[in-house]
Amino acid sequence: MSLILLASPKMTIKPNQQKGNTMTKDDTPIAASSGNKSRTRTILAYVGQSAFFILLALAALGFTRQFPQASIQSAPTEIYFVAYGLYVLAALLHFPLVFFRFSSRTKRMVYGGVIGSFIFLAVMSAMVVQAFNQTPEGKRVTAEALAWEKEYAEIKAQNKEQDEFLTNLEDQAASEQKSLDAVEDCFSTFGNRLPDLEALVQERLNNPPSFEHVETTAMSQDNEGRNVQMKFRATNALGGTITSYAYARIYKSTCKMDSVKVAE
Repeated sequence: MSLILLASPKMTIKPNQQKGNTMTKDDTPIAASSGNKSRTRTILAYVGQSAFFILLALAALGFTRQFPQASIQSAPTEIYFVAYGLYVLAALLHFPLVFFRFSSRTKRMVYGGVIGSFIFLAVMSAMVVQAFNQTPEGKRVTAEALAWEKEYAEIKAQNKEQDEFLTNLEDQAASEQKSLDAVEDCFSTFGNRLPDLEALVQERLNNPPSFEHVETTAMSQDNEGRNVQMKFRATNALGGTITSYAYARIYKSTCKMDSVKVAE
């Protein structure tokens, strides 16, 4: 057996040589993942550059509103429109289909160009505004703007005062309701009544057995501190039925009562 093995030819098994199992370097999962990441970065770069280009375009459109002012005699008209043209040219170079054809160095120069041209245009714009404000029309516009700002400030102050007033009213109403609730806590659970007040009122009637309770409610304090009102019916000296009111002061902490008054 050993002689046969020594005489046999050498057999070399090469990797990936089996039938139906051939795989190149580019077909590996790692290569596919790298390609997906590269495409994602490219898409994000185009989206970001498109958004930046839109901002530049909106700024260019905004400056067009200043064209009438830039055309007046005292304004630096020629320099202003040169600055505007340079800015528009620099902005157009940021269009994605154009921008991504540049080298890295050129891209940096394009970014620097749009920033510099924007600053130049902003300075010229300020000079145009200054020149326009010296004209009769500019003075009128400035006066109207100042008047509007003053009116707006007054309206804002009035609204603030009104809001504070309403807030104070709400706080007072909440405090008042809390006080009324504390007084009503002294009423009897059955019928929401004050038996002590009813007894005192009956003693003052010509016909005490004719007393009929209607309702008892808490109220805001009067000048003498009374905070309870009781409505009742009774028979007077002539035999007729009358409806009257009795008032009293209830101390919320102790539920004690004084200052009873019966309406005539």
